[in-house]
Amino acid sequence: MEQAKIRFDILRELAPDSEDFKQAEEYFRIVKMKTDFAKTLAFKEEAIKVKVNKTALTDIKTPPEFTHKEISFLYENGKKYKNCCMRKE
Repeated sequence: MEQAKIRFDILRELAPDSEDFKQAEEYFRIVKMKTDFAKTLAFKEEAIKVKVNKTALTDIKTPPEFTHKEISFLYENGKKYKNCCMRKE
């Protein structure tokens, strides 16, 4: 790939407007994409894979206890907050 890049750069310097250069540019881009894709696949295969244990969903019936009044207010009212106003103390 490095040699192809060097030859492509030489062709660009010698005849940037030629038909050969345009064909070489197309071919070089395709080959570069293929090699980059192959590197990506190799990287994915070599990567360390982590096993994730999924947490089971449970029904929580008791609400949490908050130490701040504002947080408990927001927890209790949720989406109705737009219609309510908080008191300043």
